[in-house]
Formats: sequence, C-alpha cells, structure tokens
Amino acid sequence: MLFETLVRPRSIPWRKLVQLSPAVVGACLMLKARFVTPEEHSGLLAMWSLGPWSCAKAAPWKVELFFKLRELPSKVVTLSKDDLLEKWRSRPTDVVIAVPPKSGTTWLLQIAHQLRMKGAWGGDASFEDQMDVMPMLEGGPASLLPDNDINKEHVADPRVYKSHLRFRSCPDTVKRIYCFRDLKDVIVSDWHFISPIIPSDIPLAEFAVLRVVPGGIDRALYDLCDWWEHRHDPSVCFFFFDDLVDQHLECVSRVQQFMELGDQSQQLAHTVLGQSTHGFMSRPENHSKFDDHKIVAQLDNVRGHTRTVPLSGKVRQGGGSSGAGREVLPEAVQRWIDWRWECIVLKRLGFQSLQAMRDAWLEELRAKSGR
Repeated sequence: MLFETLVRPRSIPWRKLVQLSPAVVGACLMLKARFVTPEEHSGLLAMWSLGPWSCAKAAPWKVELFFKLRELPSKVVTLSKDDLLEKWRSRPTDVVIAVPPKSGTTWLLQIAHQLRMKGAWGGDASFEDQMDVMPMLEGGPASLLPDNDINKEHVADPRVYKSHLRFRSCPDTVKRIYCFRDLKDVIVSDWHFISPIIPSDIPLAEFAVLRVVPGGIDRALYDLCDWWEHRHDPSVCFFFFDDLVDQHLECVSRVQQFMELGDQSQQLAHTVLGQSTHGFMSRPENHSKFDDHKIVAQLDNVRGHTRTVPLSGKVRQGGGSSGAGREVLPEAVQRWIDWRWECIVLKRLGFQSLQAMRDAWLEELRAKSGR
C-alpha cells in the first residue's frame, strides 16, 4: 500500500493548466514583444504598458464609437496606390500635401493654395470650404462629397491635393510635401477635432488608449523614417511641424520654390505668410473654410445624425501650438511613445529624440542655403 502510493504518478491538474494557459501564452507573447521583437507592434504589450485599468475604462468608449460610426465603412471609399495609378491622370507638376492627420495638413494646403493664387483672397478667389479647391487624393471621408473629382481642373496651377497617404502608398510620379509633428501633440489635437464630429464626451486619456493600442504610433514612426530617407529627393519637400511654427516665412519660401511657380518674389512669400497665420485662418469669416463642415454634413447624413454640437475645426482657438501632449497626456502613454521611438527611429536612423532629428535637419538646411 505504501509502495503503491509512492510510485503511483500523481494525477496531472489538466483543468488548472487549461485555465492558466491564456495567461501563460499572453505573458510569453509580451516577453517576446518586449525583448525579442521590440520593433514589431504588440497590442497586448501596449495594453499591459498603458495599464489594464486604463484599457478597461476605454472599452465602453470603444463600444460607443463603434455603434456611432458603424455605417461609415461601407459608404466611405479609400483608394489604394494601385487604384490611384489606374484612375488618377497625374501630372509631374501636381503637388500632394501628403501629411498625416493633425500634423499641419490644413496649414500647408493654405500655403500652397495661396502661393498658386499669387496671394489673391476673397471675391472671385473665395471658396466656401478648402476641399472645394483641393480635393482629397485617396478619397476617404471626402469620397462622400459629390465633387471630389481628382482628375478635374483646378482654379489655378499647379493642381494641389490633400492626402493622408503614407510614403509607400503615395504615388511618386508627382511632387509630395510631408510634415511630421510630435505624436503626443497629434493625439491631443486629434481628440479636440474628432470629439465634436462624432460627437462624444470621451476623455483624453481613454481616447489616447484607443489611438495607441491598434498600432498608430508605430505606423507614424515607420512612415517618418521612410520620408526622412527620401528627404533629399527632388520630388519631396520635408518639414517638421515646429519648422512651420518657428520659421514660418522660410517654410513658405521653401514651398514656393518647390512648387516652381513663376513668381518667386519675396513679396508673394510675405503676402502668403500673412494669409497662413493662425490669427488669419481663425478669423470668424475664415474659420469655417477649414473645419471640414461639408464632409461632416455628409457623414451626419449617412449616420442619420442631427448635429447639435458645433465643430471645433482645424484652426481652433489655442491650437497649432507645440508641447501640449507633454503636459496633458497620461505618463503611461508618453512613456509608450518614447519607447516606440527608441525601438523604431533610434534603431533605424540613430536619433535619440525628435529634437535631435530636427536639429540635424535644420543644420542640413543651413548648409544648403550657405548660412
């Protein structure tokens, strides 16, 4: 009896192993993502790093947004690179403002448009919405607009297009302007812009979780690396958002030269400088030209939504500044963004920070200009 007890193998607790297996597998995947393949995004590791409680608080908001926006995917058409190569009759002089959302797209569109208009504003040169004179290249929500024709003639040459296409998706047969903004500031700006459109009372902390977990930070940083490595291509004009803030006139002049306009005078650059300031674009008579109200009206129509919440627009009061993300974003979100920079940009390009990267770029521009 005693002998049988000693030699008899113990029964394996299969039920406990089955219950623990998801946790074990999850832990293994997170360790792999953290130490073996840190250059690859892991939503599981992101959720753990941001905090399970933070993710749990974001879950109800994700459900709310899903039900409010569930009609849109079947109605919105976004053209791929292959679609554009087939459907778009591009010209070498075409200019695509290929800037990520909330990173200076509207600002650069205004600069490019006013340069080609030679500073004309108001009267016959007026427009109700920026999208009237510069269509969205890949469509997206703008595909709901009846006149978003990417092959139509524009009010002036060259043709200028709005786009959020990444480097590898944007056709390289045209001129492309790119701008990168601190991703912490991007999240804050996006929250101010999106919340009234939906509308939703989602707090910034939960909004940031919904932006980080799906891998948006990684996509933006890989795209930055792609553009950086092609910054000297003749068909690429590269900016950092803080360039526009700190060296506005120089940036206008760079766009002017890049577009190869006949008028390269400093007078035109100074005129467009005045027409592309935050104060000018946010005036009561100008503000609605930059708030996407026509697209939002179409989105509301698809959703059967009656709007009662006013739009904040893209040129909101207090917007266009730098550093807000470092002040208001949760520390866990900021740490994640910093770590992803280390895993992607530092590893690939060698820059310890965005400021170091921008300093190197400014030095290149000074050397090029002979200053």
